[in-house]
Amino acid sequence: MPPKQMSKFMANMNSGAGGPGGASGSGGAGGSGGTGGNADGTGVRGTGLTIPELTSECKEKDRVKFAMATLHGRALTWWNKRTKAMGIEAANNTPWSEVKKWMTEEFCPRSVIQRMEQELYNLRMKGMDIDGYTNRFHELALLCPRIVEPEAVKVEQYIRGLAKSIRGDVTSSQ
Repeated sequence: MPPKQMSKFMANMNSGAGGPGGASGSGGAGGSGGTGGNADGTGVRGTGLTIPELTSECKEKDRVKFAMATLHGRALTWWNKRTKAMGIEAANNTPWSEVKKWMTEEFCPRSVIQRMEQELYNLRMKGMDIDGYTNRFHELALLCPRIVEPEAVKVEQYIRGLAKSIRGDVTSSQ
């Protein structure tokens, strides 16, 4: 069975490029408008780079400003309200981890997070599809950090979901 496709929200959260509304390649992201240069809409036209690649090159102090420039629709409206309430300078200087927390609270209902936590807890590798398992594990762990923290718990949870044959190899090498 192929791995579940990553949602736009998750793809953007994984990359640090923002959340709902995603990367449109318009505005302050260096794009020239439209949906970007890549088939999945995450590219910035004319650069050959994707939003995640550009974001990873961003200085930490500019990350929020850059990522929020990629928002549109409801997400942009939400961000504009936040910046109006707290001031643009304060909003842009907010740590990225805090912005991710705000976005999760705003755009991921608690019931959805609980379902994802349950899925993460019960996640098992299917057949020998380690790539699919690993991708889904990381996607879920990103939005469900409280059940995979500290890092040792995350590693333990990951190993627990591996196929028995692989789990045996991993645990015997420790």
